[in-house]
Amino acid sequence: MDQMAANEGTAASEKDEDTASENGILEPAEPADAIHAEESGDEDGDGQETSDNVKKASSGAPLSEDKKQLKEQIESVERESLGDPKLETLGLYGDLKACRMKLNSKAYGGTGELFWDEPGDRLSEKWLSDSDVGAKEFQATLMIVKFRRDYLNSELKACELELSKRTKNSGESLAVNVTEGDSDNDERVRSYICRFVKKGASLRDFLVQTFSRGLLQLEHFDLDQEFLVASLKDKAGTQKPHGLMFMGWKLVFDRGPLNLDQVIFDKKDASMVAWTFFEKDKVSDAKSCLPKDSGLWNP
Repeated sequence: MDQMAANEGTAASEKDEDTASENGILEPAEPADAIHAEESGDEDGDGQETSDNVKKASSGAPLSEDKKQLKEQIESVERESLGDPKLETLGLYGDLKACRMKLNSKAYGGTGELFWDEPGDRLSEKWLSDSDVGAKEFQATLMIVKFRRDYLNSELKACELELSKRTKNSGESLAVNVTEGDSDNDERVRSYICRFVKKGASLRDFLVQTFSRGLLQLEHFDLDQEFLVASLKDKAGTQKPHGLMFMGWKLVFDRGPLNLDQVIFDKKDASMVAWTFFEKDKVSDAKSCLPKDSGLWNP
């Protein structure tokens, strides 16, 4: 899979960073192999995290009243987004999938195939079952699920608009073969970041949207964990401060270090000043975001 190559390239390029630190790396949601060992804090490669940024096991204590209220709000938003199994509703997630199936059917001019990779995890179940999780993590999760709901709603409206422009061919089939894929597959991540990168792009928007799309998971971070502490070099050796690395991309901002608490709650932000990807021919729409040669700073 291309993810393996991307991570190998990231690991190799990391060795060339004279001042890069562990906090210069943003981990994908589910690091799967030893290639991530150095980046994630698994120094001996045995699969056990040594970093204290990873959350501890649940203590089994009941949630406090304020956390219960926050969790209820989160679950309410998730019912809008993902539906309610008890009521057999599909939510925005199910409506979007149905719309894209119709859009991709031969009856509406499609191929009859759909690759579906939108994340459908319930973060209330995935992140918040641990009683050691703090109130701020609950508040951050509430913000993230709201962004996720808004994202699904926006995608649904775009799909419905495109569908309204097409004419149904009653002689063709509405049947669609759906292939389920990972929400963090290589092509989806590269395209997402390519659409995001530009001079002045907001670090806060990048982090919140990346969490909301399931590409990062809050449980892998402490809110006081600092990032943008690394200086990164491009292929030509030009070094820039306040950088982070994410799945083959190097992103540089105008200030740092910052932590998640400051970015999410204090609304402290940083603006993007430069970016690069180690192998631009793997980015399908590279012309729009990577005008320079592979590995060189853009813009």
